[in-house]
Amino acid sequence: MTYKLDNDNTPNKFSALYSVSIARLIQLNPVHALALGGDPDGELVGIDKLEVGGVAILGFGKAINQELLDKYGVNTIAAFKDLNDRHADVLQRCFDAPRAMGKRAPYDVKNLIVVHDGTPPVVVPLGPVSDPNPTFEWLFYETRANATVYQKEPLVLAYGLYAAPLDHRAEVVASRELPKILADAFFPGMSVSEVQAFSDQSCRWRVLNAAAPIPLSPPNSPASQLISRTEAVIHSPQMVVFPYNYFANDTLTHSIGTTVETDIVPGPAYRLKKCWPLWETASRSSVSILEPTAIADLAPSKRLDTQWPFRSKLPVPGGAIPAKFVGEIFDFAGFKNDNCYSVKTGVRWLGNKPQGHKDSSDKDVLESNALLASMRSDWAEYVEEQIGPSPFLIVLRELLTVTYKNATPGRDYRDGFQIRDLRPLTTDKSYFPPLSIPFGGQEFFTKFQSLNPQSIHTYESFWGEHYAAALGRAKAEFLLRYGLQLTTPNAQNMLIEFDRATFIPTGRIVIRDIGDAKLHSEVIARLGTGQPVIEYELRNPARPGYLPAQTNNADRALDDKPHDRLSMYPLDTRTHWHQYSSFGEQYGRLQLPDKTMTTVRWGRAHFTAYVDHLATVLEEPDLRVPVFGQEAWDNLLAPSHPINPKVETYLLKDYRARALQLRDNAIPSYVATVAEITPAILDRMIQDKVIDDNAAGIVERTLEAFTDEILHAKLCATTVLDKIKTKWVR
Repeated sequence: MTYKLDNDNTPNKFSALYSVSIARLIQLNPVHALALGGDPDGELVGIDKLEVGGVAILGFGKAINQELLDKYGVNTIAAFKDLNDRHADVLQRCFDAPRAMGKRAPYDVKNLIVVHDGTPPVVVPLGPVSDPNPTFEWLFYETRANATVYQKEPLVLAYGLYAAPLDHRAEVVASRELPKILADAFFPGMSVSEVQAFSDQSCRWRVLNAAAPIPLSPPNSPASQLISRTEAVIHSPQMVVFPYNYFANDTLTHSIGTTVETDIVPGPAYRLKKCWPLWETASRSSVSILEPTAIADLAPSKRLDTQWPFRSKLPVPGGAIPAKFVGEIFDFAGFKNDNCYSVKTGVRWLGNKPQGHKDSSDKDVLESNALLASMRSDWAEYVEEQIGPSPFLIVLRELLTVTYKNATPGRDYRDGFQIRDLRPLTTDKSYFPPLSIPFGGQEFFTKFQSLNPQSIHTYESFWGEHYAAALGRAKAEFLLRYGLQLTTPNAQNMLIEFDRATFIPTGRIVIRDIGDAKLHSEVIARLGTGQPVIEYELRNPARPGYLPAQTNNADRALDDKPHDRLSMYPLDTRTHWHQYSSFGEQYGRLQLPDKTMTTVRWGRAHFTAYVDHLATVLEEPDLRVPVFGQEAWDNLLAPSHPINPKVETYLLKDYRARALQLRDNAIPSYVATVAEITPAILDRMIQDKVIDDNAAGIVERTLEAFTDEILHAKLCATTVLDKIKTKWVR
């Protein structure tokens, strides 16, 4: 198939774009052999399109596995490498990788050439959605103003419900501030205090602090169960209600509750003729309006005897959702009440993409992510009790987690559900998901302009200040206040808060996935000593081996990973703009005004806000590390200078060569020193065609990593760390 060339295409750029070597392009396009075989970086003048030898599909992030080859009729990895010979070695490494993440094509693999059976594969376009959002609802933006492949159903769906025995096999982690509706909805017949007592006995880091925890009775014993040292009595069988997202699952999912007859053994476990409304988010969690579950709802006549209606948008047979929600998108101001919560369960389908165990991913099971989120929420609850809420960020905590060991063969892991608190989000505010900035950000900004005509903001400056810079400040606050930093702070894990009436930003960022946060070893050592959940994670050798290594502790159960400092993640102090918080091509970068250069300018604003907040709060001006200054350049260009090897895996192998090339092009024609290379200079070099924007983005990403290491060394000076606890006040 032939593909059109852009105005400034060169043999090298076209070759990289379609994964086909220049030599192969010459074979496929002999009439253009002279032009293709000339200067690899010279413009291809007078050529409209070139043959690439097959159909091009979006390659970045795609798993290179046998399923992909079979889908497109390539059959063998050798044939696939021949079609994409420019990236043959990379594709082989992805194919051979043992883990799902390693199988994904890296970001410099733009497109892949495939053979197909005659029907061209669907090429997913990137672009703004046309669905109107006149009320600017954040959940509608999140599910529709997104890359097409990740778009989801905006109208109400239904959660199925099933009941399982509450016995010694269940692990419950309930907040000390557990709302009554959560006890009423999930634990029919139990009070809040009884649920919390059960949690204290079953939660692994809480029971360690009990003087003499009382064991639960065997499953479904006819005898009474003593569940706490206060001798609260539960008459068996006490049931717990699990939500099940059958729209986002099918028979191939590993999510617990898919087949209750084998997942929950011994029973009884049964599906109910009862539903709760469900609105999808961009992740596997959903928003729901919970209702109490009465003992009568568990009666035999109220049980569903058929399998789940997988992929159906309708309620289960015999179930219904309230009429006011039917056919509606989520109306935050209209629907939010004390019963509105986020519900997270295992799902196989996220938009149009299957991401379960059968698809080399694990989105269909909660397991370690749920446990971590519960631990982080316990810690965050403690922090806020001590020093109150932050003016710069809102941390949404997990209020309830229930997991149960799946008994189906081949699925020997814990799974269940998790409930996230949405009450800190208030109806006098509106919220915008930054993942939608490339697609719905202009619509939102236009509304802001209409309400605030005096503003001198442009689209780029508006989101640069109220997303990039605000997020940098929030990340620094998260570190100083909680001793945490996000491992993968993707845009989908945040919300930006605005005044609902004026659309003026409040300056607060909402962090929605606290389970993604890891302890910052040096900071948490100043803040968390003696707190049960922190002590459990850092020092208890019986903790699960799948929890992240945070300190140099080599005696954890089931943990055979290396424990030197450079093997750990997260890696020292990381600002993580370019790697996670920015916008890759598949997430809308091409929709931004200046594409890569917009993200470069936003990245500098993000870093500046981060270090400025650290310096201001700790009263340490030296923490205002220059944005990608001379020291970072010196370290980057020195081959002998070490960088954390885990960081290095996220940089291109030739990152130093690319930085050298950019430096040599900049000096002395544009600047006298590398520290003077600003985004404005990069813009001039791009306009003069000395470099392209991709090269600028790669070097910026690399400089961020080296500058983070300089910042970490300054932050971890004893005199600076000593201030962290003294500044930890209301």
